Amino acid sequence: MTAKHFASLAAAFVLGGAGVALLDHRAEATPTELYRLLGLFGDVLDVAKRQYLKPVDDQKAMQAAMSGLLRSLDPHSDYLSPETFQAMTGVTRGQDAGVPGAPRLT
Repeated sequence: MTAKHFASLAAAFVLGGAGVALLDHRAEATPTELYRLLGLFGDVLDVAKRQYLKPVDDQKAMQAAMSGLLRSLDPHSDYLSPETFQAMTGVTRGQDAGVPGAPRLT
């Protein structure tokens, strides 16, 4: 294990432990607790950006976090990027939103 791997693992362990300490068994956090958890999320993202082996794309990381949040509520919920949502609504409204370059079926 390289020093960078160890530092990332240690940071994840410490930040994860802090997150568990902030959570209790109530379904809804107070605004203060919520902001503290959002700050913790920012800290985890910062550590990942500084110490992960590959560059971390902020947009992809945020979309993955939102997707994970919704999937944790139920298996049929998910986050759609604005592009995916627009393509989907075009299909459901009867607009042509096919695959670019694919032959059209008539």
